[in-house]
Amino acid sequence: MEGRLVAEEQQRKLKHAVETRAKVMEEIAAVVKERSDAPKRDQLAIEQKNELSADDAVLFEEFLHDLDVIYAQTDEVFRACGVEEMPQMSYRQGPERKCDGDTECIDKLDVLFVPFSFEQTCSTMWQSMLHVYRQRNRFQYGHVADPYNTVAVKQEFDKPVDMLVHCVMRRYIEAERMVVVWRALTQGEGELFGMHSDETGWCVVRPNDEELDDTSLMRTVMQTFVRFVPMNVANRSAGHVDGFQFTKLVNNVIWSFTYVDEAFLAGLLDDYESLEPSIGLPHEDSAPDLILTDSDELLAETDALLASVARSESGAQKTKAAKRRLKYETKIKNERKTLQEEEKALLEQLQEMQRTRKKVKSLGDKSSAVPLWKAIATRQMEGRVVAQEQQKRLKRAIENRVKVIEEMHEMARKSSDESAGNEL
Repeated sequence: MEGRLVAEEQQRKLKHAVETRAKVMEEIAAVVKERSDAPKRDQLAIEQKNELSADDAVLFEEFLHDLDVIYAQTDEVFRACGVEEMPQMSYRQGPERKCDGDTECIDKLDVLFVPFSFEQTCSTMWQSMLHVYRQRNRFQYGHVADPYNTVAVKQEFDKPVDMLVHCVMRRYIEAERMVVVWRALTQGEGELFGMHSDETGWCVVRPNDEELDDTSLMRTVMQTFVRFVPMNVANRSAGHVDGFQFTKLVNNVIWSFTYVDEAFLAGLLDDYESLEPSIGLPHEDSAPDLILTDSDELLAETDALLASVARSESGAQKTKAAKRRLKYETKIKNERKTLQEEEKALLEQLQEMQRTRKKVKSLGDKSSAVPLWKAIATRQMEGRVVAQEQQKRLKRAIENRVKVIEEMHEMARKSSDESAGNEL
Protein backbone atom coordinates (compact mmCIF):
# COMPACT_ATOMS: atom_id res chain seq x y z
CA MET A 1 0.00 0.00 0.00
CA GLU A 2 2.81 2.36 0.91
CA GLY A 3 4.59 1.61 -2.39
CA ARG A 4 1.44 2.37 -4.35
CA LEU A 5 1.00 5.71 -2.61
CA VAL A 6 4.60 6.64 -3.43
CA ALA A 7 4.13 5.66 -7.07
CA GLU A 8 0.90 7.66 -7.35
CA GLU A 9 2.57 10.68 -5.79
CA GLN A 10 5.42 10.43 -8.30
CA GLN A 11 2.93 10.24 -11.15
CA ARG A 12 1.14 13.34 -9.88
CA LYS A 13 4.44 15.24 -9.66
CA LEU A 14 5.41 14.31 -13.20
CA LYS A 15 1.98 15.31 -14.52
CA HIS A 16 2.25 18.62 -12.69
CA ALA A 17 5.69 19.24 -14.23
CA VAL A 18 4.30 18.72 -17.74
CA GLU A 19 1.32 21.01 -17.07
CA THR A 20 3.64 23.69 -15.66
CA ARG A 21 5.85 23.63 -18.76
CA ALA A 22 2.79 23.88 -21.01
CA LYS A 23 1.54 26.85 -19.00
CA VAL A 24 4.92 28.59 -19.31
CA MET A 25 4.82 28.15 -23.10
CA GLU A 26 1.32 29.68 -23.20
CA GLU A 27 2.52 32.61 -21.09
CA ILE A 28 5.42 33.18 -23.49
CA ALA A 29 3.04 33.37 -26.45
CA ALA A 30 0.73 35.74 -24.55
CA VAL A 31 3.56 38.10 -23.55
CA VAL A 32 5.01 38.14 -27.07
CA LYS A 33 1.58 38.99 -28.51
CA GLU A 34 0.99 41.67 -25.86
CA ARG A 35 4.32 43.34 -26.61
CA SER A 36 3.69 43.17 -30.33
CA ASP A 37 0.24 44.74 -29.93
CA ALA A 38 1.43 47.47 -27.57
CA PRO A 39 0.77 50.89 -29.11
CA LYS A 40 4.00 52.37 -30.35
CA ARG A 41 2.52 55.27 -32.22
CA ASP A 42 3.67 57.59 -29.44
CA GLN A 43 7.10 57.41 -31.07
CA LEU A 44 5.54 59.06 -34.11
CA ALA A 45 4.12 61.87 -31.96
CA ILE A 46 7.46 63.38 -30.87
CA GLU A 47 7.41 67.15 -31.04
CA GLN A 48 8.76 68.40 -34.30
CA LYS A 49 8.86 71.63 -36.27
CA ASN A 50 5.98 72.28 -38.60
CA GLU A 51 7.85 71.81 -41.88
CA LEU A 52 4.80 70.82 -43.95
CA SER A 53 3.78 73.30 -46.62
CA ALA A 54 0.40 73.81 -48.28
CA ASP A 55 1.63 71.77 -51.25
CA ASP A 56 2.48 68.91 -48.88
CA ALA A 57 -1.04 69.01 -47.44
CA VAL A 58 -2.62 68.92 -50.91
CA LEU A 59 -0.49 65.91 -51.89
CA PHE A 60 -1.30 64.07 -48.67
CA GLU A 61 -5.04 64.68 -49.05
CA GLU A 62 -4.94 63.37 -52.62
CA PHE A 63 -3.07 60.23 -51.57
CA LEU A 64 -5.35 59.64 -48.56
CA HIS A 65 -8.38 59.90 -50.83
CA ASP A 66 -6.88 57.17 -53.05
CA LEU A 67 -6.32 54.60 -50.28
CA ASP A 68 -9.85 53.15 -50.15
CA VAL A 69 -9.86 52.82 -53.95
CA ILE A 70 -6.49 51.05 -53.86
CA TYR A 71 -7.75 48.73 -51.11
CA ALA A 72 -10.77 47.77 -53.24
CA GLN A 73 -8.38 46.70 -56.02
CA THR A 74 -6.41 44.27 -53.81
CA ASP A 75 -7.76 40.93 -55.08
CA GLU A 76 -7.76 42.07 -58.70
CA VAL A 77 -4.17 43.31 -58.47
CA PHE A 78 -2.84 40.03 -57.08
CA ARG A 79 -4.71 38.02 -59.70
CA ALA A 80 -3.33 40.21 -62.46
CA CYS A 81 0.28 40.07 -61.22
CA GLY A 82 0.27 36.27 -61.47
CA VAL A 83 0.62 35.34 -57.80
CA GLU A 84 0.12 31.63 -57.18
CA GLU A 85 -3.29 30.83 -55.69
CA MET A 86 -1.87 28.22 -53.29
CA PRO A 87 1.90 28.86 -53.06
CA GLN A 88 4.00 26.11 -51.50
CA MET A 89 7.12 28.15 -50.69
CA SER A 90 8.48 31.69 -50.57
CA TYR A 91 9.48 33.28 -53.85
CA ARG A 92 10.13 36.67 -55.46
CA GLN A 93 9.57 38.19 -58.89
CA GLY A 94 11.12 41.42 -60.11
CA PRO A 95 11.74 44.23 -60.13
CA GLU A 96 10.46 43.77 -63.69
CA ARG A 97 10.18 46.54 -66.27
CA LYS A 98 6.77 46.68 -68.00
CA CYS A 99 4.64 49.01 -70.08
CA ASP A 100 1.01 49.80 -69.29
CA GLY A 101 -0.07 51.52 -72.49
CA ASP A 102 2.20 54.53 -72.88
CA THR A 103 3.27 54.40 -69.23
CA GLU A 104 6.45 52.63 -68.17
CA CYS A 105 6.21 50.88 -64.81
CA ILE A 106 8.28 48.56 -62.64
CA ASP A 107 6.56 45.72 -60.75
CA LYS A 108 7.84 43.70 -57.82
CA LEU A 109 6.17 40.70 -56.15
CA ASP A 110 7.16 38.95 -52.91
CA VAL A 111 5.54 35.87 -51.35
CA LEU A 112 6.95 34.99 -47.94
CA PHE A 113 6.08 32.22 -45.45
CA VAL A 114 6.79 33.01 -41.78
CA PRO A 115 6.69 30.80 -38.64
CA PHE A 116 4.47 33.14 -36.62
CA SER A 117 0.80 33.06 -35.80
CA PHE A 118 -1.47 35.17 -37.99
CA GLU A 119 -2.16 37.69 -35.19
CA GLN A 120 1.50 38.10 -34.23
CA THR A 121 2.59 38.48 -37.85
CA CYS A 122 -0.03 41.18 -38.52
CA SER A 123 1.04 43.23 -35.52
CA THR A 124 4.78 42.88 -36.10
CA MET A 125 4.44 43.56 -39.81
CA TRP A 126 2.56 46.81 -39.19
CA GLN A 127 5.13 47.93 -36.62
CA SER A 128 8.01 47.16 -38.99
CA MET A 129 6.36 49.27 -41.70
CA LEU A 130 5.92 52.16 -39.27
CA HIS A 131 9.57 51.77 -38.30
CA VAL A 132 10.61 53.12 -41.71
CA TYR A 133 9.28 56.50 -40.55
CA ARG A 134 10.67 56.47 -37.01
CA GLN A 135 13.81 58.17 -38.27
CA ARG A 136 15.23 61.65 -38.15
CA ASN A 137 14.15 64.32 -40.62
CA ARG A 138 10.56 63.19 -40.81
CA PHE A 139 7.41 65.29 -40.55
CA GLN A 140 4.01 63.80 -39.84
CA TYR A 141 0.73 65.00 -41.34
CA GLY A 142 -1.83 64.88 -38.54
CA HIS A 143 -5.11 65.45 -40.38
CA VAL A 144 -5.94 61.80 -41.05
CA ALA A 145 -9.03 59.74 -40.35
CA ASP A 146 -8.51 56.65 -38.18
CA PRO A 147 -5.01 57.66 -37.00
CA TYR A 148 -4.48 54.27 -35.30
CA ASN A 149 -4.49 52.55 -38.70
CA THR A 150 -3.33 55.40 -40.96
CA VAL A 151 -0.06 57.31 -41.26
CA ALA A 152 1.01 60.17 -43.54
CA VAL A 153 4.66 61.19 -43.38
CA LYS A 154 7.16 63.36 -45.22
CA GLN A 155 10.64 61.88 -44.88
CA GLU A 156 14.04 63.21 -45.94
CA PHE A 157 16.91 60.83 -46.78
CA ASP A 158 20.51 61.87 -47.36
CA LYS A 159 22.29 58.52 -47.82
CA PRO A 160 23.52 57.39 -50.25
CA VAL A 161 21.80 60.18 -52.22
CA ASP A 162 19.41 62.98 -51.31
CA MET A 163 15.74 62.00 -51.62
CA LEU A 164 12.43 63.34 -50.35
CA VAL A 165 9.51 60.96 -49.78
CA HIS A 166 5.81 61.63 -49.20
CA CYS A 167 3.97 58.49 -48.13
CA VAL A 168 0.49 57.61 -46.85
CA MET A 169 -0.30 54.14 -45.57
CA ARG A 170 -3.34 52.42 -44.09
CA ARG A 171 -4.13 48.95 -42.80
CA TYR A 172 -7.46 47.14 -43.08
CA ILE A 173 -8.22 44.31 -40.62
CA GLU A 174 -10.46 41.55 -41.98
CA ALA A 175 -11.62 38.26 -40.45
CA GLU A 176 -8.92 36.08 -41.99
CA ARG A 177 -6.39 38.57 -43.33
CA MET A 178 -4.81 41.99 -42.92
CA VAL A 179 -4.35 44.27 -45.93
CA VAL A 180 -1.93 47.22 -45.94
CA VAL A 181 -1.98 49.66 -48.88
CA TRP A 182 0.13 52.72 -49.53
CA ARG A 183 0.88 55.55 -51.96
CA ALA A 184 4.29 57.19 -52.04
CA LEU A 185 6.05 59.80 -54.13
CA THR A 186 9.86 59.87 -54.03
CA GLN A 187 11.64 62.95 -55.37
CA GLY A 188 15.34 63.09 -56.19
CA GLU A 189 17.30 66.00 -54.73
CA GLY A 190 20.64 67.52 -55.70
CA GLU A 191 22.15 65.61 -58.63
CA LEU A 192 18.92 63.62 -58.96
CA PHE A 193 16.66 66.69 -59.04
CA GLY A 194 13.70 66.15 -61.36
CA MET A 195 13.66 62.35 -60.95
CA HIS A 196 10.46 61.01 -59.39
CA SER A 197 9.05 57.60 -58.56
CA ASP A 198 5.31 57.21 -57.98
CA GLU A 199 4.70 54.08 -55.91
CA THR A 200 1.56 52.08 -55.10
CA GLY A 201 1.76 49.03 -52.86
CA TRP A 202 -0.38 46.22 -51.46
CA CYS A 203 0.57 43.80 -48.68
CA VAL A 204 -1.73 40.93 -47.64
CA VAL A 205 -1.08 38.84 -44.53
CA ARG A 206 -3.18 35.68 -44.11
CA PRO A 207 -3.02 32.28 -42.38
CA ASN A 208 -1.34 29.50 -44.34
CA ASP A 209 -4.25 27.57 -45.91
CA GLU A 210 -1.95 24.59 -46.50
CA GLU A 211 -1.11 24.18 -42.81
CA LEU A 212 -2.21 20.68 -41.90
CA ASP A 213 -1.54 20.42 -38.15
CA ASP A 214 -0.25 22.33 -35.14
CA THR A 215 3.31 21.16 -35.76
CA SER A 216 3.58 22.99 -39.08
CA LEU A 217 6.19 25.74 -38.89
CA MET A 218 5.17 28.13 -41.67
CA ARG A 219 1.87 29.28 -40.21
CA THR A 220 1.36 32.58 -42.07
CA VAL A 221 1.77 33.86 -45.64
CA MET A 222 2.70 37.44 -46.61
CA GLN A 223 2.10 38.63 -50.19
CA THR A 224 3.46 42.02 -51.26
CA PHE A 225 3.07 43.68 -54.65
CA VAL A 226 4.53 47.10 -55.46
CA ARG A 227 4.23 49.10 -58.68
CA PHE A 228 6.63 51.97 -59.37
CA VAL A 229 6.07 54.55 -62.11
CA PRO A 230 9.32 56.47 -62.81
CA MET A 231 9.11 60.08 -64.04
CA ASN A 232 11.55 62.79 -65.07
CA VAL A 233 9.63 66.03 -64.64
CA ALA A 234 12.68 68.23 -65.27
CA ASN A 235 13.17 66.74 -68.74
CA ARG A 236 16.90 66.59 -68.20
CA SER A 237 19.36 63.81 -67.51
CA ALA A 238 20.30 63.19 -63.88
CA GLY A 239 23.85 62.15 -64.61
CA HIS A 240 23.86 58.55 -65.78
CA VAL A 241 20.67 57.62 -63.89
CA ASP A 242 17.50 56.97 -65.88
CA GLY A 243 13.98 56.42 -64.54
CA PHE A 244 14.40 52.66 -64.17
CA GLN A 245 17.71 53.01 -62.32
CA PHE A 246 16.29 55.71 -60.07
CA THR A 247 13.32 53.50 -59.17
CA LYS A 248 15.64 50.58 -58.40
CA LEU A 249 17.63 52.92 -56.18
CA VAL A 250 14.44 53.91 -54.36
CA ASN A 251 13.47 50.26 -53.93
CA ASN A 252 16.89 49.09 -52.74
CA VAL A 253 17.87 52.02 -50.53
CA ILE A 254 14.69 53.49 -49.11
CA TRP A 255 11.78 51.17 -49.69
CA SER A 256 11.28 47.58 -48.76
CA PHE A 257 8.47 47.06 -46.34
CA THR A 258 9.48 43.46 -45.65
CA TYR A 259 12.97 44.66 -44.67
CA VAL A 260 14.18 46.82 -41.81
CA ASP A 261 17.59 47.97 -40.70
CA GLU A 262 19.80 45.72 -38.58
CA ALA A 263 19.45 47.88 -35.47
CA PHE A 264 15.69 47.26 -35.42
CA LEU A 265 16.22 43.53 -36.00
CA ALA A 266 18.71 43.27 -33.14
CA GLY A 267 16.35 45.21 -30.88
CA LEU A 268 13.47 42.90 -31.73
CA LEU A 269 15.56 39.81 -30.99
CA ASP A 270 16.76 41.32 -27.69
CA ASP A 271 13.16 42.16 -26.79
CA TYR A 272 12.16 38.55 -27.41
CA GLU A 273 15.05 37.23 -25.33
CA SER A 274 14.17 39.58 -22.46
CA LEU A 275 10.85 37.76 -22.06
CA GLU A 276 12.57 34.68 -20.56
CA PRO A 277 13.52 36.03 -17.11
CA SER A 278 10.31 38.08 -16.86
CA ILE A 279 8.10 34.99 -16.80
CA GLY A 280 10.44 32.60 -15.05
CA LEU A 281 11.38 30.58 -18.10
CA PRO A 282 14.49 28.42 -17.52
CA HIS A 283 17.48 29.33 -19.64
CA GLU A 284 17.66 27.07 -22.68
CA ASP A 285 21.01 25.65 -21.53
CA SER A 286 19.40 24.45 -18.28
CA ALA A 287 16.58 22.40 -19.85
CA PRO A 288 18.60 19.15 -20.30
CA ASP A 289 20.02 19.54 -16.77
CA LEU A 290 16.50 19.77 -15.35
CA ILE A 291 15.53 16.56 -17.13
CA LEU A 292 18.57 14.73 -15.73
CA THR A 293 17.96 16.15 -12.25
CA ASP A 294 14.40 14.82 -12.32
CA SER A 295 15.78 11.50 -13.54
CA ASP A 296 18.28 11.31 -10.65
CA GLU A 297 15.59 12.11 -8.10
CA LEU A 298 13.28 9.51 -9.57
CA LEU A 299 16.08 6.91 -9.57
CA ALA A 300 16.87 7.62 -5.91
CA GLU A 301 13.22 7.33 -4.90
CA THR A 302 12.87 4.12 -6.91
CA ASP A 303 15.90 2.63 -5.13
CA ALA A 304 14.34 3.56 -1.79
CA LEU A 305 11.07 1.90 -2.78
CA LEU A 306 12.85 -1.29 -3.86
CA ALA A 307 14.89 -1.34 -0.65
CA SER A 308 11.69 -1.07 1.38
CA VAL A 309 10.14 -3.97 -0.51
CA ALA A 310 13.31 -6.05 -0.17
CA ARG A 311 13.34 -5.62 3.62
CA SER A 312 9.81 -7.02 3.85
CA GLU A 313 10.77 -10.18 2.00
CA SER A 314 12.63 -13.20 3.36
CA GLY A 315 15.06 -15.82 2.05
CA ALA A 316 14.48 -16.72 -1.59
CA GLN A 317 12.10 -13.81 -2.06
CA LYS A 318 14.88 -11.37 -1.23
CA THR A 319 17.21 -13.01 -3.73
CA LYS A 320 14.55 -12.93 -6.43
CA ALA A 321 13.67 -9.31 -5.66
CA ALA A 322 17.35 -8.33 -5.69
CA LYS A 323 17.75 -9.77 -9.18
CA ARG A 324 14.71 -7.89 -10.36
CA ARG A 325 15.97 -4.72 -8.76
CA LEU A 326 19.34 -5.14 -10.45
CA LYS A 327 17.56 -5.60 -13.78
CA TYR A 328 15.46 -2.49 -13.33
CA GLU A 329 18.38 -0.42 -12.04
CA THR A 330 20.41 -1.43 -15.09
CA LYS A 331 17.52 -0.39 -17.31
CA ILE A 332 17.19 2.97 -15.57
CA LYS A 333 20.93 3.61 -15.74
CA ASN A 334 20.90 2.84 -19.46
CA GLU A 335 18.07 5.31 -19.90
CA ARG A 336 20.02 7.87 -17.89
CA LYS A 337 23.01 7.35 -20.19
CA THR A 338 20.72 7.90 -23.17
CA LEU A 339 19.47 11.13 -21.60
CA GLN A 340 23.05 12.30 -21.12
CA GLU A 341 23.77 11.65 -24.79
CA GLU A 342 20.62 13.56 -25.72
CA GLU A 343 21.73 16.38 -23.44
CA LYS A 344 25.04 16.57 -25.28
CA ALA A 345 23.27 16.73 -28.65
CA LEU A 346 20.88 19.43 -27.38
CA LEU A 347 23.75 21.51 -26.04
CA GLU A 348 25.45 21.34 -29.43
CA GLN A 349 22.24 22.53 -31.07
CA LEU A 350 21.91 25.36 -28.55
CA GLN A 351 25.50 26.43 -29.11
CA GLU A 352 24.86 26.52 -32.86
CA MET A 353 21.78 28.69 -32.26
CA GLN A 354 23.80 31.03 -30.05
CA ARG A 355 26.47 31.35 -32.72
CA THR A 356 23.75 32.15 -35.26
CA ARG A 357 22.28 34.76 -32.91
CA LYS A 358 25.67 36.42 -32.41
CA LYS A 359 26.22 36.41 -36.16
CA VAL A 360 22.87 38.16 -36.73
CA LYS A 361 23.67 40.78 -34.09
CA SER A 362 27.14 41.36 -35.49
CA LEU A 363 25.58 42.38 -38.80
CA GLY A 364 24.54 45.67 -37.14
CA ASP A 365 27.89 47.17 -38.19
CA LYS A 366 26.97 46.80 -41.85
CA SER A 367 25.05 49.50 -43.70
CA SER A 368 22.98 47.18 -45.87
CA ALA A 369 19.44 46.18 -44.87
CA VAL A 370 18.66 42.65 -43.69
CA PRO A 371 15.45 40.77 -44.46
CA LEU A 372 13.57 40.88 -41.18
CA TRP A 373 11.20 38.04 -41.81
CA LYS A 374 13.87 35.72 -43.21
CA ALA A 375 16.18 36.27 -40.22
CA ILE A 376 13.42 35.95 -37.64
CA ALA A 377 11.91 32.99 -39.48
CA THR A 378 15.24 31.17 -39.34
CA ARG A 379 15.66 31.89 -35.64
CA GLN A 380 12.09 30.97 -34.74
CA MET A 381 12.22 27.81 -36.84
CA GLU A 382 15.38 26.63 -35.09
CA GLY A 383 14.00 27.51 -31.66
CA ARG A 384 10.70 25.80 -32.30
CA VAL A 385 12.34 22.63 -33.64
CA VAL A 386 14.58 22.43 -30.57
CA ALA A 387 11.64 23.11 -28.23
CA GLN A 388 9.51 20.43 -29.90
CA GLU A 389 12.36 17.94 -29.72
CA GLN A 390 12.91 18.72 -26.02
CA GLN A 391 9.21 18.31 -25.34
CA LYS A 392 9.13 14.96 -27.12
CA ARG A 393 12.15 13.73 -25.20
CA LEU A 394 10.76 14.95 -21.89
CA LYS A 395 7.45 13.24 -22.61
CA ARG A 396 9.23 10.01 -23.56
CA ALA A 397 11.35 10.18 -20.38
CA ILE A 398 8.25 10.74 -18.24
CA GLU A 399 6.40 7.85 -19.88
CA ASN A 400 9.39 5.56 -19.31
CA ARG A 401 9.61 6.57 -15.65
CA VAL A 402 5.89 6.06 -15.10
CA LYS A 403 6.09 2.62 -16.72
CA VAL A 404 9.03 1.65 -14.49
CA ILE A 405 7.21 2.84 -11.38
CA GLU A 406 4.08 0.90 -12.35
CA GLU A 407 6.13 -2.26 -12.89
CA MET A 408 7.86 -1.81 -9.53
CA HIS A 409 4.55 -1.20 -7.85
CA GLU A 410 3.14 -4.39 -9.37
CA MET A 411 6.21 -6.31 -8.21
CA ALA A 412 5.86 -4.86 -4.70
CA ARG A 413 2.17 -5.77 -4.62
CA LYS A 414 2.86 -9.35 -5.66
CA SER A 415 5.67 -9.64 -3.11
CA SER A 416 3.38 -8.27 -0.41
CA ASP A 417 0.64 -10.76 -1.37
CA GLU A 418 3.15 -13.62 -1.28
CA SER A 419 4.40 -12.54 2.14
CA ALA A 420 0.83 -12.36 3.44
CA GLY A 421 0.14 -15.85 2.05
CA ASN A 422 3.23 -17.28 3.74
CA GLU A 423 2.25 -15.74 7.06
CA LEU A 424 -1.19 -17.35 6.79
